[in-house]
Amino acid sequence: MPASRIRLNAAELDMPIRIRTPAPGVFAASYHYPTGKGEFDSETFPWLNPSDSSSPRLCHICSRLNFSWLYSQSLYEYNASDGSATSPLSDGIRLGLFADIAGRLFCSFCQLIVHAMKNVADIDMLNEFDEWHSRDIYIMNYAYSKSGLAISPESKKAGSKETEYAMRLGVWLKHIKDDETIMHFGRRSVMIQRVCDDSAKPIMYGGLPLALDTPSQIQTINRWIRPCLEDTRPTALTSRHDMKALRLIDTQKSCIVGPFQGERYVALSYTWGKIDPLVLKRDNEVILRQEGAFVALKEKVPTTIQDAISLCRMLGEQYLWVDSLCIMQDTVDKHDQIQQMDRIYRNAALTIVAAAGRDANAGLPGISSLRDVRQRIVDINGLRLANLLPYLSNAVVASVWETRGWTFQESALSLRKLMFTPAQVYYHCQHGDCSEDVHGDLHSSLRLAPGGSSIPMRLNIDNVSNWTIYRNIVAKYCTRELSYESDAINAFSGIAAFLSESIFAGCSLVMGIPVCSLEVGLMWQPTSRLRRRSSAMFPSWSWVGWSGSTEYSDVIDCDNLFERNISRVTWKNLSSKPEPDQNIMTCMPPETWVGWNKWTRMVDSDMDEVYYIHEDLPASRWFAHPIERRQWPTNYTNPRLQLTADVARLKITGKHADLWFKSEECEEGNHQVCRLQVFDQNNRKAGIVVMDGATFEETNFDTQPLFYFIKISQTTLTLGRDDPAWNVETKKFTGKPGEQAINPQPPFDLEEEEFDQTIYDRNICWCLYNVLVVRFDGDVAYRIAVGQVHISAFDKFVLFFCYGYRLFPDQVSSPRCSVLRSFPGSLRSDGD
Repeated sequence: MPASRIRLNAAELDMPIRIRTPAPGVFAASYHYPTGKGEFDSETFPWLNPSDSSSPRLCHICSRLNFSWLYSQSLYEYNASDGSATSPLSDGIRLGLFADIAGRLFCSFCQLIVHAMKNVADIDMLNEFDEWHSRDIYIMNYAYSKSGLAISPESKKAGSKETEYAMRLGVWLKHIKDDETIMHFGRRSVMIQRVCDDSAKPIMYGGLPLALDTPSQIQTINRWIRPCLEDTRPTALTSRHDMKALRLIDTQKSCIVGPFQGERYVALSYTWGKIDPLVLKRDNEVILRQEGAFVALKEKVPTTIQDAISLCRMLGEQYLWVDSLCIMQDTVDKHDQIQQMDRIYRNAALTIVAAAGRDANAGLPGISSLRDVRQRIVDINGLRLANLLPYLSNAVVASVWETRGWTFQESALSLRKLMFTPAQVYYHCQHGDCSEDVHGDLHSSLRLAPGGSSIPMRLNIDNVSNWTIYRNIVAKYCTRELSYESDAINAFSGIAAFLSESIFAGCSLVMGIPVCSLEVGLMWQPTSRLRRRSSAMFPSWSWVGWSGSTEYSDVIDCDNLFERNISRVTWKNLSSKPEPDQNIMTCMPPETWVGWNKWTRMVDSDMDEVYYIHEDLPASRWFAHPIERRQWPTNYTNPRLQLTADVARLKITGKHADLWFKSEECEEGNHQVCRLQVFDQNNRKAGIVVMDGATFEETNFDTQPLFYFIKISQTTLTLGRDDPAWNVETKKFTGKPGEQAINPQPPFDLEEEEFDQTIYDRNICWCLYNVLVVRFDGDVAYRIAVGQVHISAFDKFVLFFCYGYRLFPDQVSSPRCSVLRSFPGSLRSDGD
């Protein structure tokens, strides 16, 4: 029986009352304040004071709150008999409209909530809707355990042994729209925590007042990092390769020294911005090696670097590595150092992250300049309460540093990061996170924290498919900004080297794409409008060649992705060496491959993911497909792709696919990502391709609707049990490509039909080709779209085999090319 709400006259209640339903432990969705001396029950409403309670610093609503109870008792009621956990306040305690709370200027708690919301929450959300009366503010208390996570009913049910916890009050906004109740406060959490008294012992995982002077701040930082620096156990980020000698800044002598090998050093990760910083060059190296050089040249040294030198000196760290002053910027040394950027940050004892400000003159807040104190502490009924400052991930997301391309690999590859933000300092390492406003003993056991943090805060490579790791990294990196287009691959080189070593069994990456997974790697899709980078530097076939957001779509990146792809190309001369590469094996190996005995196929039932493990590698290293264990070439720097493949001409008229996933933005003329219908030359639907909005607007579909399609691989129609090639007993795709279904399926509904089912049979095994759509500028082919077409439609209109990645238009248009044939050439995506 659903809960009902009892409404009384305004004289009887100052707010609606909370009602218990007949079911034990289940309560109605309106939890407010009872009034009247006779009806108050402290056992039923332990979080409330009697109705005649008052405080000169609290409003009539907040004076009713029993803060002592809310900061000592959990609202969750745990039933040991059946393992359930319920709360009488699943929505929370209603404080009133946001506008009303903001207007209670005399109430300390209301103003603390408003301050917390302004500093943490997505305030723009408050302006999304016109009906202000629908925005109610609620509070709910939560318990936080040793791991810093809220104790949930699930953790209690699991019998968590963590008994130490701190209580916080969470602030929520309740919005009613279209008869739907939404409880949220944007992407971030708004919390009010209890802060220890200056003379009292800190509450474990409770609040702390921020240090107001630099010595106190340094004391806190030392408490964080010292135990961690003594933990010398190797991790996934530890580099196993030798590193070329490094120039370093001697923070005691304030000058450049070295090159050294093996010295312990701290690295700096920061944003250059639009300033012209002092950099190391051949003509000033002698000056910068003189003791006291950076003191004498103080006016030319960016503030952030000066603060990093001072910080290292106060922490007792002698050597500091900074890219602008430790890499010779006008010699071949720059290229050599960029190639070992992964090892520089992986081997640093600590990385200082300057995540405040827009450029290198912003400094490290609290070192040489005062910081903007955003913590407000108020005294309420003997308790000191303060707004919880943003969590590390939220604080960093709001920074310019987080948007820059170069800082992506610096963050992902650094083992220990000391992160300076405008609000406070954070510490992040393999054991977890620390912040100045929360008391915790992070290194009490030096246990390794779970690897669930988001990239790039913690780069976890254990028990995750290597392709999942790679696709997540690419998606995040492509959102970053670069001042110079030429840095697109250099800023990724450190990550590429790490991925090659750690998750791709030594296989190199060519223009950001792993060679061993090349066919699938070419199938990246835009997620926004794109802009071509210089064709002289970067190819169109790689995501590196485009500025804008891209991803490997979830539609194809799923449980058994690589088992669902059969290569239909032959690669030639992938590296820049003159002779062809022999026997380069990409994606899934053939059944006759001699290396199969080293690999074991695994199925993760929880994640519904198929992966492979190698007998000579840790079982925690998951591979999306077996990779040949060989000495891979390392000189894949040539933007030219040479291949043998089939090419067909099919129609793209500019018509968007009229399917369930059609874009409302495109319907309104705001083209971001266009999913276009492909037609055969008889105007029958043949497939779907994805094209970014800018390319769509630049393409004239009226004058030349026929486009060139290059067949890259053959794939199944759907996933697993719903596919015609799926063997239900063996749980593998055993149907032979092109043959009739072994697992027949009913026709698609019209809103799911990507090809004309009256012409092209869906009950053919492996009935789709993954294709690249290209256009020509002279004799150079450029990728413009990616997608899938039915194999019968493609095969019906095949023109020729192409060799290389450069087609010659006169041969393409020649009638004799309507016959399958091979011809010499070096088809490439664009410039050499």
